[in-house]
Amino acid sequence: MPHPETLDRLVRRVATQVRRRRIEHYALRGAFWGSLLSVLLLAFKGPLAEWALPSALGVLGVGVLTGALWGALKRTSVADAARLADRAWGLEDRVATAMDWVGRPERPPLVDALIADTLQRIERLEPRKAARRVIPRDGRFLPIPLALVVVLMLAPAIPVPSGRLPDFSVAGEEEQQEARAGSPLMDERSRPAARDRLKPPSFGEREFATRAGGTGAAMSGDLAAVFKDTALSAQRPDFQ
Repeated sequence: MPHPETLDRLVRRVATQVRRRRIEHYALRGAFWGSLLSVLLLAFKGPLAEWALPSALGVLGVGVLTGALWGALKRTSVADAARLADRAWGLEDRVATAMDWVGRPERPPLVDALIADTLQRIERLEPRKAARRVIPRDGRFLPIPLALVVVLMLAPAIPVPSGRLPDFSVAGEEEQQEARAGSPLMDERSRPAARDRLKPPSFGEREFATRAGGTGAAMSGDLAAVFKDTALSAQRPDFQ
């Protein structure tokens, strides 16, 4: 009967494929969650300044490495690898049964015949991938946060509102009023124009000043003063 190392070699090869697929699987999951954190860092990169981009890329890399390490640390049992080999090559549980009996010292002749047949079938197997690639649900949405990371890297920082509340105190209002009053624009508005200062009084203003003064001296522009010096003012009216 051929040496059972052929059976062990097949099981180890399948277990190695499973480990690689698990590394890919969890690396995609880690990349997804790391990209979400990178989006948050780049969205509010104003306070971080020049550290925003290195921090985002570092978080993304840490997520990928953490997922890959977690997948590498997950071990695959011999029984699971044997059952996976049976499904991949259609051996109808021969590998799993042979692995169960190969370590026992006392075996019935029927089991020895089964193990020999299984080993012969394994030697004639075509090389193929026993563990297929399974993309996680998180990995299917990975292009969305990655695209957001690229956009936010090129876009300016989003303004972050300050944590200070508006000042509603009386002192604050007085300071604002004093600041507005001392501004050059308010000084120019409060200063009278040169044309308004040099404007002479109008005719109506002079007449009102004369009437309010009563018997005062005649002013220029008073019509009553014009007729005081004429001869008509001394004549008696005709109806007396």
